[in-house]
Amino acid sequence: MWTIDGIRIYVQDLDNNAKQIIARLNPLQGGTILHIFGYDESVLTVNAKVVGESNKEALVALTTDPTTVVFSGDQGALNVYVSSVRAGRDDSYWQTLDITQDCTAPVYTVALELYPE
Repeated sequence: MWTIDGIRIYVQDLDNNAKQIIARLNPLQGGTILHIFGYDESVLTVNAKVVGESNKEALVALTTDPTTVVFSGDQGALNVYVSSVRAGRDDSYWQTLDITQDCTAPVYTVALELYPE
């Protein structure tokens, strides 16, 4: 079971992106010169399903919280900042993902961008 700040999510896709900062300089006489300026910390991109309006709103509210929250799942737990949440409502009449929610609760597909602490 996956959760973020205690909110149950159903992960469909999880990506870990890392990036180095490299400037490419092209002097008038010569080839390209590369300058390395360090690296960005890794970013987690999570695509998931969320059941219920209140759970979706709680996820969106995390984007205004300046503190870390716990993101946990089958790979362990880590503290993350929630950078962005994009949520779209699925066309569904009867949900069977989360038996703790009403069967007519709306289902959302969310995209989360998380920055590990």
